[in-house]
Amino acid sequence: MLIFFCIALLAFTTGDSKSDYIIPSWAKSIFTEDIDLDNDQDLIIGHLTGVGYTNPSITLLKNDGQGYFDVFDTSITYLGSQTDIFANDFYGNIYPEIITNYSETDKSKTSSYIRILNLDSSGVIGHNDLFLSNEFGFSNKTYGDSNGDGLTDIIISSYGCQCWGILYNEGQGNFAEPVYYYDVPHNDMAAGFINEDSLTDVVLCGSATEIFYSTGTGFTNQTIDNGSLRVIVEDVNGDQKNDIIGFDNLYAITWITFYENTGNTSFIQHEVIELSSGCYNFATSQLNNDNLPDILCLLNSQAGIYILYNTGDFTLADPVFVPIDYYGESTRRIHSDDLDGNGYNDIIVIRGYGAPLPANLTILFNDGNGNFVENPITGIEIPKTKNQIQNLLCYPNPVHSNATIEFFLEKPSEVTMVLLNNSGRIVKNLIDHTSFPKGTHTFPLKINGLTRGIYYIKLFMNKTNSQSIKIIIN
Repeated sequence: MLIFFCIALLAFTTGDSKSDYIIPSWAKSIFTEDIDLDNDQDLIIGHLTGVGYTNPSITLLKNDGQGYFDVFDTSITYLGSQTDIFANDFYGNIYPEIITNYSETDKSKTSSYIRILNLDSSGVIGHNDLFLSNEFGFSNKTYGDSNGDGLTDIIISSYGCQCWGILYNEGQGNFAEPVYYYDVPHNDMAAGFINEDSLTDVVLCGSATEIFYSTGTGFTNQTIDNGSLRVIVEDVNGDQKNDIIGFDNLYAITWITFYENTGNTSFIQHEVIELSSGCYNFATSQLNNDNLPDILCLLNSQAGIYILYNTGDFTLADPVFVPIDYYGESTRRIHSDDLDGNGYNDIIVIRGYGAPLPANLTILFNDGNGNFVENPITGIEIPKTKNQIQNLLCYPNPVHSNATIEFFLEKPSEVTMVLLNNSGRIVKNLIDHTSFPKGTHTFPLKINGLTRGIYYIKLFMNKTNSQSIKIIIN
């Protein structure tokens, strides 16, 4: 049985600031999701909870719609380090599910599981455990549709066994036993569409970067010679193909490597970008609404954040420094999403430490002019992206179930259409190199397998001209 504790969430404020919060200790990962289905992004925090620990495994914080948060629910019923926590609609019901780690430990063995937390409007109402191993734990988790059945699968990896695996979603809350791929040395994992089909592929990085392409019934692999410590899959240059970003760092130096996806499983490695500061946690996000993902780096010095704005063609502007208070924490993690509903993605930082901190959750709100401030920015007009025009439409918007995309062509064109998430990653290929005559055309948008949030539909005509619109999936 799940045991829930209601705790008071305290704001550490300066004046009327609502930037810093006190949440339970050992915060390890963060994810945003509309948990209570009220059309704003709530916060999911995963914690480190070991034997004898009294802090929660997860903390759920409810958004009031304007970027202010209160505790939604907490749970301390299971052990594990909740790294890479996330939520998605795995069961096809109204509310999303949260994917967490769960372990059982005795003197002879440690058994590891995936624990799926079921939600309703009151919080967590139950769980389902998926057995993984009696020999090793799994810290990296992600998700995607790797067999093209419209259901979201769970993808896992283990540094300890140097393997990764996939749990195929069979529908109605059932998952197949994990299928493992061994002898894959790695430090990190990411997933996304890499080749020209609509199946989720898997990228692992370590001494080399290895891509596992889904065939629908299994995977084939390709190795890129250069490896890295961290990896992200994103469409860096807006050409409708997901690229690979590798990150390496020493304490005082960080290297960022772009692997440009040129199609047909071919890649071009661009010149390595070197930062004169060490960074240890990274995220991508569209911060200035130009449909190109920017890079966020947490500095080793604990002094703050570097923002590297994407200037196109696999180049980055000089780092913009954003200070963040240091309270003696041992780890930090960074995330980005629009929390106050003003149309710009904000920055969220969590701090991991066993003892109480003045604040272990900090939100910096994006005012749309390159400033990140302590208070939510509300009551302003949501800007259009620079390519947003009226001959590309999606209705209804927000999208509650399925919707219709409408586009107009001034002349016969070859059309490609993709759906991007809020950081610029391609999550669905909607139309793939298909010829259309001049005129108005409609196309169904099916949102099964997609989590709630902000997305972009991007239309390419004759491989060059593009248009995009922003949509919200509820």
